[in-house]
Amino acid sequence: MQESAREPERLEAGEGLRRVLVSAIAELKGALVPVEDERERLATLLDRLESERFHLAVLGQFKRGKSTLLNALLGEAVLPSAILPVTALPTVIEAGERRAARVRLEHDGREEVAESGEEGLTDFLDRYVNESSNPENRAGVKEITVTLPAEILRRGVVLIDTPGIGSVHQHNTVATLNFLGECDAALFVTSPDPPLTEVEVGFLKEVKGKVPRLFFVLNKADYLEEGEREAAVAFLKEAVERHAGLAAEPLFVVSAKRGLAARERGDAAAWEASGMAALEAALVGFLAGEKRAVLARALTLRARDCLAGARMKVGLFARSLRLPAEELAQRRARFEERLAEAERQRQGVLDRLAGEGKRIKEELSEAARELRRASVERLDAVVGSVHGRPGDPGWEEAVNAALAEAIPPYFEARFGEVSERFRRRIGETLTPLQAEADRLIEGLRRNAADIFEIPFTAPESEPVFEAHQRPYWVAHPWRDTLMAIPPTLLDLILPVALRRNRVRQRVRQQIERLVAYNVENLHWSIVQSIDTSFRRFAYDMEHTLTRTIEATREAIEIAAARRTEAEQSVAADLAEAERLEAALAALAERLGEPAAPPAAAG
Repeated sequence: MQESAREPERLEAGEGLRRVLVSAIAELKGALVPVEDERERLATLLDRLESERFHLAVLGQFKRGKSTLLNALLGEAVLPSAILPVTALPTVIEAGERRAARVRLEHDGREEVAESGEEGLTDFLDRYVNESSNPENRAGVKEITVTLPAEILRRGVVLIDTPGIGSVHQHNTVATLNFLGECDAALFVTSPDPPLTEVEVGFLKEVKGKVPRLFFVLNKADYLEEGEREAAVAFLKEAVERHAGLAAEPLFVVSAKRGLAARERGDAAAWEASGMAALEAALVGFLAGEKRAVLARALTLRARDCLAGARMKVGLFARSLRLPAEELAQRRARFEERLAEAERQRQGVLDRLAGEGKRIKEELSEAARELRRASVERLDAVVGSVHGRPGDPGWEEAVNAALAEAIPPYFEARFGEVSERFRRRIGETLTPLQAEADRLIEGLRRNAADIFEIPFTAPESEPVFEAHQRPYWVAHPWRDTLMAIPPTLLDLILPVALRRNRVRQRVRQQIERLVAYNVENLHWSIVQSIDTSFRRFAYDMEHTLTRTIEATREAIEIAAARRTEAEQSVAADLAEAERLEAALAALAERLGEPAAPPAAAG
């Protein structure tokens, strides 16, 4: 298990970064120089390092032992093992000091919270996640979160128990696929009875390329003899590669049932023998190892940039203290002249931002029009597949049933496709604009450094527009049934052919209304995402630019004001500035060159 062998080194590197951030934040507190912006940014980096979570989705068909496997990883039987399928929402399990469950309901934003012993917590969850106790999610559950003080969770892993694939809620299989792209990795659980079904093969084909890393687990190994186990593993690998086009690697053979029993009685040897120890080590090694190393590298570069910015302000303050008053005034005037050019560039970025936002929305509107056309064709085909003819007894009821089955998975899949397309489009648009905004801010700092003849260090981190980090499950209320329209007197007296034609036209009109409603919901949702991303970009750029200008001016103004004080005070200020500059340089030295991220484990 190479992953676990490298883990202490990675975590130690992250701890070194944490110590530097804590020291830097303390050094900048109460400084004479206006470095609040850098201090806030360093605090944000520290919070990001300490609160980073790695999201692992657990996938599998009903009765494969997903819940038992999760319970084994958690070390206690928390999640109910259902006889009937669970409802169509994931359960998010994350670290917490107390054992608790929170269920968020649709109506009135009401929440129910359980903080009790194991039996009470499991029963509480059972009321909401099982199809038997909450059929078709009549309770209106929107989100289920469980917090536990489990070791694997404390190491930054968030486990997500997804709805069973291929269940009666087909559109939730599609929602699971849409959700996967936001996770760091997924665990696909199967078992020998049989090793792989047609439904699972279809799901794996869809999974391909949607999740950064996929682990395979053959559960219920205790049901097999040694020879049977080897045959099952060989069959599973061959079937996954042949039918789904995936390599079933890494593949772990486990008995979650025996692993849970071993954990509950504290039997380390039995835990190892169950295969769960190897699985846990691989998961933690990848998620809290490789992923954390990549994060630490990115945060180290940003921390170095923050320290360089703070050192420049301290140097600017010290230089302003040393300059003769007349020369200081001249250099201040030159800096103000440069600000006019920066303002012109700022407006140029904002104009391009507005233009790109308008262009993306036009592209989205065109995509919505095309989707509306394709959706009507698709639902026409569904209606055409219904047995019988328009006007026959029970025909419209059969059409309604067929549409109710077809619409949710169809629109959930289209939502995933269109959302992903425009998520990439937003990133492609905003990343170069982010680079331009960063160059504008860097130019301001460089100008100040040149004018006042102090050292300047260019930023090392790559500009990128970041989307939100936490995976978010979306359950869409697609409209999927036609309105019941009773026959009119005209329907009863018309010839059969005309009556059938009227019914067909009525159904077609209602399909067009259904499609318009669902496509508009999709369109509106993505427009909100575009607006939010562009507003956030504009705000962040304006805020950073304003703070850079204000802090640079303030450093010069504070120094100019201090020059009027007694000579001893000026000398003390200079000494403090030199001490702070040296301390920041030492902290930057401790960060060193950020280590390259480790090669991904095979």
